[in-house]
Amino acid sequence: MGRPTAPKRCPFCGQPLVNVQAIAHLHRTQASFERRLKAAAEMEARSQMRAEVEAKVAAATARARRDARQEARVEAATERAKVRAKLRAEMEAKYRAKIETSRRDDKRVRQLESVARRYRTEADRQRAEADRQRAQAERLRRQLEGIQPGERGEFDEEALKRNLEAAFRDDSMVRVGRGGAGADLVQTVRYRVGDQLAVAGRIVYECKDVQEWKAEFVRKAKRDQEAHRTPHIIIVTKAFPRKQNHFCLQDGIPIIHPDGVLHLAEVVRRMAIEVHRAGLTGTGRGQKTAELYEYLSGPEFRDTLTDLIRIGEKLQTELQKERKGHEQTWTRREVAYKALEKKSTMIDESIRAIIERPVREPGGQKVVHLRS
Repeated sequence: MGRPTAPKRCPFCGQPLVNVQAIAHLHRTQASFERRLKAAAEMEARSQMRAEVEAKVAAATARARRDARQEARVEAATERAKVRAKLRAEMEAKYRAKIETSRRDDKRVRQLESVARRYRTEADRQRAEADRQRAQAERLRRQLEGIQPGERGEFDEEALKRNLEAAFRDDSMVRVGRGGAGADLVQTVRYRVGDQLAVAGRIVYECKDVQEWKAEFVRKAKRDQEAHRTPHIIIVTKAFPRKQNHFCLQDGIPIIHPDGVLHLAEVVRRMAIEVHRAGLTGTGRGQKTAELYEYLSGPEFRDTLTDLIRIGEKLQTELQKERKGHEQTWTRREVAYKALEKKSTMIDESIRAIIERPVREPGGQKVVHLRS
């Protein structure tokens, strides 16, 4: 094998080779360099193959996982469908059984409904007449109140006493009966000091269950205020001065609707207790009381209290509507049940009469007599 011809230029950089030593060095290192290039190329090829293999493995793994999840979803959906189908079949069987049971008594139900419909109209008419009579009785009662003022307010005073006793359990409530001197109801305000009860003052209530407001109510409240030696006296009524409603003050006397009396009593009672706890003298006590009633006469307290009363009235109206609806339903049911019982008794009596009637031959001769 002959000696390789010396290249005229470097195969790597393209520079002309004019130096004999450079040519010799090229011959010595060219084979080693080509081996390194080949090894690097093989390494790069193996790396690319490894990356491709890993990518294919990852893709295959992802596909396998997706397939497994899809298969699991399909199996779960199939199982759910089976459960739903089973439940549906059970429910249909149950309802079919109920329908079958209901059909056995369907004729009897239709008869009872027919009877109930015939008597429902009559019950409604009688109930409407009863409502009309109650309304007329209420109007007559109000007219009698205008003639007999001594009989006014009895119910409202007793109801107010019960409500105050339930709201303020530490206080004592004394009702002044008809013919007695002073106001209608006196509340002695007490609060706890350790195991004892301390008296903080009195709140006096004048109950006026009337249709029209009279200025005399305020003058009488002033007299009762002096008689009981208390700055706290409240007129409870549904009749208000002109252009006033729910709550107002006249000559320093609060006038409150019955639905808001507990809210006002809470404020006045708290003030009496705080003044007593502070141990204020007569001048200081009068100043704080004046400040309290100045606040009560302001728009902030008046508007808030009016809102509370209106909300209470709305709730009470809804409750009465609900109670009336229940009572009407119960009345209709009671009438229907009584009618059904009456008709059933009539049928039983007719059957009993048929059974007890003597049996005769076609020729008219009696052959047997059945007894119940």
